[in-house]
Amino acid sequence: MAHRLRIPYRVLFPALAATGLAALAARLLPSDHAAGAALRLCAGAYLVAVLPGLSLVLAWKPAWRLTFIDALALGAAANLGGVQLLTILAIGLHLPAQVVLFALAALTIALLGVLAARGGSGHLVVWPHQIAFLVLLLAPAAAAYALGTPLTYATGEDGTHVAVIRRLAVLQAPAIDNLYWAPGVSTPIPFPRPTI
Repeated sequence: MAHRLRIPYRVLFPALAATGLAALAARLLPSDHAAGAALRLCAGAYLVAVLPGLSLVLAWKPAWRLTFIDALALGAAANLGGVQLLTILAIGLHLPAQVVLFALAALTIALLGVLAARGGSGHLVVWPHQIAFLVLLLAPAAAAYALGTPLTYATGEDGTHVAVIRRLAVLQAPAIDNLYWAPGVSTPIPFPRPTI
């Protein structure tokens, strides 16, 4: 039987807090080189797409005996709904991205506080084959990032999605009628439908 690592939640809380602070510090890295840009991108993805959902899952049921992959998967699922809801709220209430990100950060800090307060009763299990799986998953992802993306020259629907995401990041008052780059174009949905 392979050896497993059991991480108590009382140890996991400072580890998650430290990785969150390190991801925030990665924002200070220069982005004029591929390595710096990749670290900044991964750090931002961790702060928005991993840490809040992972904190929610671990704080929700502290007595669960989750594996590392279970916690990541459940956290990602929680994040999908949460970030979509925050995006819809931002558009509906005309809130800039900074306000929404601040609310997400406050929620994550509160969840980490709950985890710290109740953290003595559970643990996270890490199996060696799970780490191997993540390495095998991340290796081609890193290679694909190094090769570049066709979105640099995106046209058609892909270009529309990229443009909407870029506008959402900078608009001070996002609304249904100012998401597109063309002024005054309204849409009943926040993202374009595929054309047939």
